[in-house]
Amino acid sequence: MINGTPPIVFLGMADRVISDASYPYARTDFINIGLAKNYLIYPTSPHNAKYIFIVHNSFTKDFFDGHYELVFKRKAKIIWETSVLGKPPKKKGEKIKGYGYLKYQEWISFEIPAGGVLIEEPGVVAIFLRNKKNKEEMWLSEIIFTYNPQKPLNANDVQGIRSRLMSYKEAKLEIKCTSCNQKFPAYTGLSRSTKLENDGCIWQSDLPEYFRCKCGKVNAPLRYCKESMHALLFQKFLSAESTSTQNLYSKNSINSVVGDFIGILQTENNESVIQRFIEENPVMLCMFNAKKVFNKPEIIGNHQADFAVLDANNNLIFIEIERPKMRLFKRNGHETADLNHAYSQVSDWLFEIRRSKNQVLEKMELSEKDINKITGFVIAGIKDNENKVFYNRHQQKNENKLIGFISLDELATAVLNMSRSLEN
Repeated sequence: MINGTPPIVFLGMADRVISDASYPYARTDFINIGLAKNYLIYPTSPHNAKYIFIVHNSFTKDFFDGHYELVFKRKAKIIWETSVLGKPPKKKGEKIKGYGYLKYQEWISFEIPAGGVLIEEPGVVAIFLRNKKNKEEMWLSEIIFTYNPQKPLNANDVQGIRSRLMSYKEAKLEIKCTSCNQKFPAYTGLSRSTKLENDGCIWQSDLPEYFRCKCGKVNAPLRYCKESMHALLFQKFLSAESTSTQNLYSKNSINSVVGDFIGILQTENNESVIQRFIEENPVMLCMFNAKKVFNKPEIIGNHQADFAVLDANNNLIFIEIERPKMRLFKRNGHETADLNHAYSQVSDWLFEIRRSKNQVLEKMELSEKDINKITGFVIAGIKDNENKVFYNRHQQKNENKLIGFISLDELATAVLNMSRSLEN
């Protein structure tokens, strides 16, 4: 003990570690470090994460010479043990300096890749320092792994996934025992895959209760995968190296969709045709960053929006689609009667929603706690057919209003611009 403190201190688990140069000459950033981590599914092996420790310089030689090891336990069962780094490097410029430099540093940080630990289910993992010679253990800390079950996907969730450029069509998870190398492949997707199932993958809802490997080291419950694996179809949740995916969209497929959309704008003036195309290709609404997309959501009375989206910030946006050839501005730059009518219609929706919010949300299978704010949006006309000064001035005037606006051709341009990072 160092003044009542263990010679090694566990700081937490970091999603990533970024260092501009060698420690201690430059700053090291531990991204999202904490003593509690939430994962969408279990079992999980968070390969990109790091366990972050600091070691006192008086203990450095014994520790890095391998006389001690770190032991990870769950419910008193050892799930991982490791002698960390071996002897600290003597070459200057390494993250951990040689003994001659350590006398100037009271505590030295080091990290361990977290991929060595398979976390079978949520719970507490305790970390101990063990003397290899006499097997005495000292409790260092613990990390809590948490879980929030995901609701089953409904039609609005699927449309939300299909509206996001960076979503996945399929996600495959491979659970592996590092001792006997037995693997267990599971998958989820927007629909079942005969190819994956012929390759031995098991569909999410068909998973058994447990995966038990041949050697008995892994005995992992699969109910968390069975319950929530579909959440992996959103790219922002994906991090584990044991997960492989198939993109929902490529740059070429988006170019094709947008090309078809522009063709319709040039030949059609029936808003129902435009609405049907967007319903079949919800990626045209990718600018809204939607979690859910609702087709023809009902509002109290005779009101019905063309679409509504629940975005990533939990804003609920009701959308009105108007015909492509609708004139937007008069010669003096003021809005036409048709454009003002579209705004009035959305304004009426918002008024009725404010009066009967709970009823509207209940029909959409939402609750008030799911919603940050409720706004509207009008998508109409063709910018290229309008005076650019009038259009830009209208957009600037509209920035802080509850009803947003974009033209149909600008909607197409936004999709193309956002898809630039996609692969062909």
